[in-house]
Amino acid sequence: AAPRAAGGGAPGPGEELCCLCGDWRIFQRVAGHRYSTEDVATAWVAAGVALGRGGAVRHVDLGCGVGSVLQMVAWRCADAGRGYAGVGVEAQRDSADRARRSVAYNGARCEVVDGDLRAPPDVGAAPDLVTGTPPYFCVARDGAGAATTTFGAFPDCEQSAGARYEFRGGVEAYCAAAAALLGRDGRFVVCEGGLHVNLARVAKAADAAGLEIVDHLPVVGRAGKPPLFGVWTMRRRRPDDPPPPPPPPPPETWPMAFWTKTTTSPS
Repeated sequence: AAPRAAGGGAPGPGEELCCLCGDWRIFQRVAGHRYSTEDVATAWVAAGVALGRGGAVRHVDLGCGVGSVLQMVAWRCADAGRGYAGVGVEAQRDSADRARRSVAYNGARCEVVDGDLRAPPDVGAAPDLVTGTPPYFCVARDGAGAATTTFGAFPDCEQSAGARYEFRGGVEAYCAAAAALLGRDGRFVVCEGGLHVNLARVAKAADAAGLEIVDHLPVVGRAGKPPLFGVWTMRRRRPDDPPPPPPPPPPETWPMAFWTKTTTSPS
């Protein structure tokens, strides 16, 4: 199909133009990083947060990759007739370029800027909504400075490796970046997986960044199984907020009743 907006182009060698949402499409690299269930769930929660607040939406997506979460939120706001302006921040030029082409193809009210979320570029006025889908496979360095991991093997594709492994930090870096951007009443929606080892990191990262968790959506892939990942909604902590709760016990000790949607504090 021909692009619907100037500058989108057509798929090149080793590239596909894939369905995203509605009639919007997304450019993705074959055998490279592609949008995921985590992205869809994060965008669904984030769009609900944005539409529930009223007024136009200013959105920043940290580490936006190929622009899936950024554009899914943009599409949902457009579909609801809500004013929207989005900015994606991405460190990998390969992914950022594809995201820009998808934005042009869809005519989305977004821009994608090159930058590292640990020192994000100026995105203008404080956003109402910040999103992030951090990698959640830890990376360590050996004595020679080479990257190592205990989570399988690094992908051959550099683009995929950067999206899955914490070369630029994990949920801690995303929480810190979101806290620096958010306005007083803004919300941060973030995903985290690998919960058998990473669950306690979410609450610790929020606390260290001065954020308060206000909602948590565990996502279960199959009935009777523990969650594959979770999506958390946070806001900046206020002086009258109660102390953060203690870290949860290990997931294997939790009753299945826990895996329903829970709200941890009022909005």
